[in-house]
Amino acid sequence: HTANNINILRSQFKSLSNEQIVEQLINISTMTFSVSQLEALAKCVNPNEVSALLNYNGDPSQLREAEQFVIALLSIPNIHSKLNNLIFCDEFENVLNSIKKQVSTLRVACEEILNSEKLKSIFGVVLAAVNFLNYGTVYGRNHAIHQSAFVKMQQFRGTKNTKITFVDFITEY
Repeated sequence: HTANNINILRSQFKSLSNEQIVEQLINISTMTFSVSQLEALAKCVNPNEVSALLNYNGDPSQLREAEQFVIALLSIPNIHSKLNNLIFCDEFENVLNSIKKQVSTLRVACEEILNSEKLKSIFGVVLAAVNFLNYGTVYGRNHAIHQSAFVKMQQFRGTKNTKITFVDFITEY
């Protein structure tokens, strides 16, 4: 990150000193940073971009404010990983809630399918039709329908109106 970008980021925390920011990041329970702020901080301390500052042994007061800020952040052990973990924890709750809603919707849909009398009736008609068409063969006494039967039913057409398939007829049933 350039010094200008870091200064812009630092302005988001203008009421806090570098030490107070470091303190909040160390003591997570008192932290008040948003996810977007944490993401910006993580970009500031990207190990690939701050290697020169990691090895700096001089007086930090001789550096620009942006570099002093990054050095303060780098004083936290494993800061990049810690920031990524904090971001993950915050996003995890949102993702989990979204997944819970989707699972709930799926569960309701499954219950509706299992309890649908009309669907059971349709499958009964389809099974009877499949057994009728396969009469006299080993498949003529089926108790269940294989999914490939539905593909074959789409190909089975009426004799008077060849545009209507067996599936069309069943869906109107």
